[in-house]
Amino acid sequence: MKICDRYRYLSEWDRIYAWTEYSYVILSLQNTQAGKLQSWTLDDNHQFPAETIKLIKLANLS
Repeated sequence: MKICDRYRYLSEWDRIYAWTEYSYVILSLQNTQAGKLQSWTLDDNHQFPAETIKLIKLANLS
């Protein structure tokens, strides 16, 4: 996971070295507080369309 204080977007470097099989998740920080969480995947046109992040509630195993 990439963490940065201002940016929540993938860079050109990320585009060059990204693999299409992976999701790339970025959590932005604002004054040390978690901001927006976003995920992208690299498509066949070398673009990064945003992905939907689904929260899944896990069963309480204790």
